[in-house]
Amino acid sequence: MASGTPVAAGTIPFVLNASSACPFTRVVGTAYANANCSDVFGLAYNIPTTKTIGTTDVVITKTTNTDSGLATGVANACAITIASGSSSVVFSVGQSSTYTFSVPLKNVQVYGTGNESGEDNEGYTVTASLLGAPVRVQLVGYAGCFPNFISTQSGNSASIKNTTNPGAAGLIFNISSDSPYDSITISRASASGGGSTHSLLLCNAIAQPSSSNGTAVVTSYACGAGTGTLTASSLATGVTQTVMANVATIGTYNISTNAVNGVTFSSGVQNFAATGNQPVTLTASGTPINPGTFAYALNTGAGTGCSFNFTTVANPSSNGTGVVTSYTCTGASTGTMTVGSQITTPVTQVITANVTVAGSYNITAIANGVTFSSGLQTFAGTGAQPVTLTATGIPAAAGRHNFVLNTSDASKCNFDRSTGEVFVGNVCGTMISASSPSIVTIGSTNVTVTRTGTVFNGTPGTDCGLTPSGSQTALSGNQQVEYAFSIPVKNIQVFGWGNQVNENEGYTVTASLAGQNVPVQLSIVNTAGTCSANFTSTQVGTSGVVRITSASAGSSLVFNISTSGTYDKITVARAGIGSQYNTHGLMTCNATAVPSSSNGTAVISGYSLAGTQGSLEVNKPIAANTVITTLTANVLTAGSWEIATNPINGVTFYGKGEFAGTGNQPVVLYASGTPVAVGTHTFPLNTGVAYSFTRETVLNSTSNGTAMMTMTSCIANPTGRMFAGTEVSGVTQTLKVNAVTPGSYDITATNNGVIFAGSSNVLTGPNTIVLTARGVPSVGAESFPFTVNTSDGCTFSRLVDGEVSSGGTAIIAVESCNRESGTIASGLAVSDVTQTISVNVTRPGSYNIIATARGITFSQAGLFEHPGIQNVVLTGRGIATGLDPILFSLNVTPSCNFIRTVTVNPSSNGTAVFTNIECSNAPVGIFYAGMIPSGVKQSIHADMTRTGTYSITTDTQNGVTFAGSASPSGTPRNFNFELTASGLPLVSGVYTFTLNTEPKCTFKREFISPSTNGTATVTTYSS
Repeated sequence: MASGTPVAAGTIPFVLNASSACPFTRVVGTAYANANCSDVFGLAYNIPTTKTIGTTDVVITKTTNTDSGLATGVANACAITIASGSSSVVFSVGQSSTYTFSVPLKNVQVYGTGNESGEDNEGYTVTASLLGAPVRVQLVGYAGCFPNFISTQSGNSASIKNTTNPGAAGLIFNISSDSPYDSITISRASASGGGSTHSLLLCNAIAQPSSSNGTAVVTSYACGAGTGTLTASSLATGVTQTVMANVATIGTYNISTNAVNGVTFSSGVQNFAATGNQPVTLTASGTPINPGTFAYALNTGAGTGCSFNFTTVANPSSNGTGVVTSYTCTGASTGTMTVGSQITTPVTQVITANVTVAGSYNITAIANGVTFSSGLQTFAGTGAQPVTLTATGIPAAAGRHNFVLNTSDASKCNFDRSTGEVFVGNVCGTMISASSPSIVTIGSTNVTVTRTGTVFNGTPGTDCGLTPSGSQTALSGNQQVEYAFSIPVKNIQVFGWGNQVNENEGYTVTASLAGQNVPVQLSIVNTAGTCSANFTSTQVGTSGVVRITSASAGSSLVFNISTSGTYDKITVARAGIGSQYNTHGLMTCNATAVPSSSNGTAVISGYSLAGTQGSLEVNKPIAANTVITTLTANVLTAGSWEIATNPINGVTFYGKGEFAGTGNQPVVLYASGTPVAVGTHTFPLNTGVAYSFTRETVLNSTSNGTAMMTMTSCIANPTGRMFAGTEVSGVTQTLKVNAVTPGSYDITATNNGVIFAGSSNVLTGPNTIVLTARGVPSVGAESFPFTVNTSDGCTFSRLVDGEVSSGGTAIIAVESCNRESGTIASGLAVSDVTQTISVNVTRPGSYNIIATARGITFSQAGLFEHPGIQNVVLTGRGIATGLDPILFSLNVTPSCNFIRTVTVNPSSNGTAVFTNIECSNAPVGIFYAGMIPSGVKQSIHADMTRTGTYSITTDTQNGVTFAGSASPSGTPRNFNFELTASGLPLVSGVYTFTLNTEPKCTFKREFISPSTNGTATVTTYSS
């Protein structure tokens, strides 16, 4: 049994004082604290987890899970009270848990329950190690039923067991050692059934980081530079810190910092491969909470570490800790600003932030000496969140200025706010006349004011201490009225009456100069009347709005239409719900007319015309930048200019710019609008230096008239025919158009000597236009394209036939040509042969109609004395050749064809022509009555005057006919031919045969009786 007071911690060797002594060692632990911990470490913690021990963050990992899991609601035992909600790990037979610590610890304590002496002296066995090397421990009980437990040591392990208490005893014991450990294993020390629990208590533990938290030995660290940026509310990425380690012994290291502002820097387990100064890279993890500069200390042993500062910047999307993906700057704007005046009344702009992470924000937007700021505020939630920016400062210049949020590019938006010029706030005693047009004198300038709109004039109303005289204009529902000023003006003021809070009533005002929007704000004249505080002024785009927002009855006010420049037109509309009406009247006593030489800061002594571009077409809207008038300005003082003309003939010229120098400088004015009439018009400039120029408005190019239209088709309904060389008559072409603006047209299309033309008027919508042709086509027998002479014209094709001809001066069209008279015989001169044709005479005059073919000519000449259907008899002449039908074509255009047949020549019954036919030539052969002739012929002589065919026969006599045919060739000559007899002679005798020709000839032939060899016939002979 030991006695005494250990003087040092550690593993102490003891040697017996006997002659046969044997040595043994015992562990002496370091002193430990035994304060009651407020919580315990069990499986209720997410594994791994980080616990702060002292000032050091330690990551605890449970690496062995041969236990039964989590037990919630840890039981209080043996007068030990554990905080509610704690948890413990349950053991059964043979089970254990191993815990590792990122930083070496000493004096980890364990709360154990459920240990029974009757269950094989139930308790716990603990082993410990540091960097894998065993650390000898002893288990020292100090609370609860620890007197019932006995602590023992066996080699590198220690046990503590319940040996006397049969109940489920609990205790707290300290894992004591003379050196720190980074791993402990707790096992159930019992082989019998049952179970126990345990939990770690860390409030009395001591973190003893080594110089490297590994096997390496480092004598010192130097904290160097960091890279990357930590951003509030954004997960740290790409952020590192470099540390130089003076390595004395190579080996492993695991260096980190405590978690500060949600961020931890760590190296992870690495290895020093060499001694001396070695770089260590610590990488940041976590999400920074707040912007600012924070100190991070290394978790290495005392005397070796270093610390470094790292700054977390505000989240650029909010300039705080909130995270915004986008802003919308189109929210409500209130209040007005005046150049050179400190902003004293509220001027605000509402924007909307799409918040993904709630947190602080501080948003500003600066321009023109004015700062819109939210101040440091907090987004309480996510999603669409309104942000109100309030303006401070003194606006430096009048005009429209753009304010851009000071957030990151991906989220920022911008908005425009107007600053008005300084104006006089005295209340005018009179409003301008409601009649239109009316002339008011502003300063020394007469200005014509023209009012348009569906309104009615109201009786002047007075309240709130305002009693101006004159007439007012009443507006109900959503009515509006427009006022145009012949000279640009500014600081027109409006007296408004009858505005009711329950209808959120007031006025919306827009302004323009030469058709270009002029941003306005409606500045409430606070010195006017007693109700001005009841109204709020806002801006919507380039419009100004003023509404009554408090008061129980109708209220009046005066407001100034404030701008940075001039305007020549304003529109006043009733703002509000319901159908009631309010009234207003314009007041000009504080207004300014500005017919300056440039309507800007430049000073100009005169203008001259430099050139023009583009054309004005009646009823055709002017496309942007297509019609230009360029002037030369003699600039005395460089600066801005803004020049326009009043609308003349529906057209306005406008331009603006900046003169960088003096002398002759170009002024380019662009036209807009739609010309309404043809002619030359004068456009005076709206400047103090008088000058005007003229521009001509021409016919609309889509119609060559006043109509504005588009061509939809030009191939519809063609009528009539055209002939080369003949005046066109009855020929038309139909176009289809869609008229945008009604009016006149004058359309033509010309080609090949022919003009299609039409002029009239069209109505809005679809129309048809008929073009009628005139002229004489010069070329025929082909189609010609005709393109209409409009800007969006189209092309149609028309066929021109060949020339029309009558052989004289008449113009005819043959109706028919097939009525014939007489016969044509081949080889004979034609006589009494005619062909009658029917013609339609369209122009009376002479004619000479001819048709010739194969030696025959039909012709007739004469005079047509009147138009219409008439007959012409053509007389034939000539000698036909051949026997084929003859095709005749008239010599007129258009022509007509007819066919005449040809009969044989009577002298030959063929195409040959015979004269002087002689039949008296010697006969050949003998006829015998009753016997078929053989070789019996008759020779005929003739003069053949035309070579050709012949086919000659005789009449039949006594049963016999002579015939012969041939086609002799060669030249005409004396010609002999033979006719051959055929048939059966009937009787003997002499018979006369006649040729079937003209002229005819005859010959006689004798038929012999075989009984007599003469013409007599003997029936019998007798001797």
